[in-house]
Amino acid sequence: MTSRLLLPLMSCLYLVGCVQTKHYKNTQHLEIYDEKTENVSENKLIENFNSCSNGKKQSPVNIVTSELKTNSMLPKIETNYQLSPLIIKNNQHTIKAKFDNINSITLGKVKYSLLQFHLHTPSEHKLDGKNSDLELHLVHQNDSGEYAVLAILMRSGKENLALKQFFENLPNEDHAIVNTNLKINLNDILPSNLSYYSYFGSLTTFPCDEKVNWIILKNVVEVSEEQIQKFKTIFPNNARDTHPLNDRVVETN
Repeated sequence: MTSRLLLPLMSCLYLVGCVQTKHYKNTQHLEIYDEKTENVSENKLIENFNSCSNGKKQSPVNIVTSELKTNSMLPKIETNYQLSPLIIKNNQHTIKAKFDNINSITLGKVKYSLLQFHLHTPSEHKLDGKNSDLELHLVHQNDSGEYAVLAILMRSGKENLALKQFFENLPNEDHAIVNTNLKINLNDILPSNLSYYSYFGSLTTFPCDEKVNWIILKNVVEVSEEQIQKFKTIFPNNARDTHPLNDRVVETN
């Protein structure tokens, strides 16, 4: 795509907040979760632009607990996480830990490989209109390109030892990468009870693809106020606004 064609779209994204990146340090940053933006065609960019601004299944949402639909058939989350190298990147709108495809979850009979996890403050999803202090997203993708994002709501409390090395190595500079030479036990990040809320929605950053199975864990995880502030010093507010459910229903198991 030529810069002549790209610039009007970029200007629109910036001026009217079509993708709601107003809190990001760089409002024109268009990073896809897997960072493969090099060969996006003009038609694909326009399609994604329309999804961000006009999509009917956008994320995040406000979860109203009195309106939940209980579904006993929701699949159990089976984690296949291993002790993994901790490589941390500042991508201008969050801090994320990157992984290869050795880690995964299984939902029913479908395997989703873990790509990365990252943080938002405040939480992107709300419970009965209220935000949590942080929200951690474990982003997975299956062979068909569909996403399963495991979301963990976090509140101020005791120090989170499982994420201690992560918080101690947050890169301040844009595009900085920290190879810690340390390993993280991904299972230790999760609460012991994996009951969850679920709905279908979108990525919360460009390209806002509406092919995400959102799994928001019910049990909140604690992080220390110091850990929260370390992240907020870099990104004071990097959460996308909530969107209407429209015809969707949030289910719970």
